[in-house]
Amino acid sequence: MHWLQEEALSGAVTKSQAERLISLIQSELEESGNSGELSEYWKNIKDQIEAVSARSGELHSQQRAEPHFIESHL
Repeated sequence: MHWLQEEALSGAVTKSQAERLISLIQSELEESGNSGELSEYWKNIKDQIEAVSARSGELHSQQRAEPHFIESHL
C-alpha cells in the first residue's frame, strides 16, 4: 500500500495500473478479514492514489522508453 502510494505520488503509476493494484489490495484485505489499523490506513490513502494517478500517471508513462517496474508485475 505504502509503495503504491509513493509510486503514485511520484507520477509513476498510470490510472489503469492504479485501478488494478487497488483492486488487488482490496481483495487481499477482504480475504484476510482485516478490519483493523491496516484497513484504516488503506481507506485514508486509496482516494489520494486514485486522484494522483489519474492526473499524472498517463503522461509520465508515455515519457518512458521502457516499461516501469509496476508494469512488469501486472
